Amino acid sequence: LKRNAPSMAELKFGEPESYAEQELWWDLAKAFVVPVPLTVSELEPHKQRICNDQSFLLSILNDAQKCSHSWQVLQFVSEELKNDREVFRAAICSQPQGWKALRFASLNVRKDTALCQEAVKQNVAAIEYIPTDLRHNGTFLSLYLFIALQKLNTKTENKFENDFNKALRSGAQPRKGVGMQNVKNVKTERVVPLAAVCVQCGSRCVLASVGFYNTATKKATGDLRYPGVKVKAGESPYDAAARLCKTRLAPWAEFVEVETASFDAKEEEDISHSTGLPSRYLRTSFRGHMEPSVNWAQKVKFVPCRLPGAIGGAKVSSTQMSLATRYRRAQSFTLPPLPPEIFAFKQDLKNEEIILYAWLPDWEFEHLRYTAQGKALVRFWVQSGDYSVLHQDVPRCFAPSLASPERPLQYSAAKRTVLSAQKMANIAKTLAQRREMANRKI
Repeated sequence: LKRNAPSMAELKFGEPESYAEQELWWDLAKAFVVPVPLTVSELEPHKQRICNDQSFLLSILNDAQKCSHSWQVLQFVSEELKNDREVFRAAICSQPQGWKALRFASLNVRKDTALCQEAVKQNVAAIEYIPTDLRHNGTFLSLYLFIALQKLNTKTENKFENDFNKALRSGAQPRKGVGMQNVKNVKTERVVPLAAVCVQCGSRCVLASVGFYNTATKKATGDLRYPGVKVKAGESPYDAAARLCKTRLAPWAEFVEVETASFDAKEEEDISHSTGLPSRYLRTSFRGHMEPSVNWAQKVKFVPCRLPGAIGGAKVSSTQMSLATRYRRAQSFTLPPLPPEIFAFKQDLKNEEIILYAWLPDWEFEHLRYTAQGKALVRFWVQSGDYSVLHQDVPRCFAPSLASPERPLQYSAAKRTVLSAQKMANIAKTLAQRREMANRKI
């Protein structure tokens, strides 16, 4: 049986939280209820049964093959079940992400040492949901160190080590700056804890760091990721995220709200740009929100771009450019799409290394971050920028154009260029001569 599809006039979009809640109930009903309910009224008694029946709830949580995210239903169960340790033990031990259910438990359940240890074994990030007195307990600290040492001692394929050993066996000389050491006995992998903030403006765009520009070498490098910082010794990931908002995102700090309970912990392996060594990054990403009505453009400096193949070869700025306009160039499969609005904070213009930012949709960020084609496109966008606007010591003026009664003299920021003192003197002399000739004719 198919439900009657509503017309476009009847469609109503509510809050994202309520939409996700309804999707969860329908997923559980399709997996564990026979026959499957077809209407909301038929679904309601099954919701009440899940929220109050312990045996039925345990059968759902223990069967992760049918629904691997059923632990989310624990936020809607009754207070009696929120105080049941068996329910949360089933969610933590059976579900892949079940350790996150610890935040829905009552304080009495979260004080259970054995239950908290099971959650930490599943994911170290579960420490954030443990009470403060248990968090400083030596048992949890030793467990955290044990898990970290296990990950460090895990033998993984090291491409840098293999290539280096191959070069030594072939008799090739290492490049300058690489020591002649026995890499079999040296740990070339390092672990770096990071804290990032995914700032979301409205419901469509997220703030992304697209790279950085070095004012000394005048070179731009593309590297797409969320804004983040390294976690210092003795500092929690949330404290590092708060420090990020107060330092690098200081102009927007009063407008950005960071959620304490919404975060995602990931482990990534990559080559460090600073050391060139294989590194393992323990990245904790927090979700932040900023209202679309905030006038954020006043505190940033936009970077225009010059793309090969643009109309007239002139500088093209993507300020207030829609997504359709950006990708309209790529319909012929010969030109890349236009870049988003790349900008830098005005407070960073005095630094030697300036971080570049841009607003991107979620789907575009995933494509540019995790695909080879997307990474190449980010590097092309960043390298095509006109970064002379970021140099405060370079004098800039507008290029003059001939004026006429039909077309008055206009100054355009897209045609501005740097003129030497001699050229400025010649232009002034020419204008004075034309003014004198015009007075003689009168």
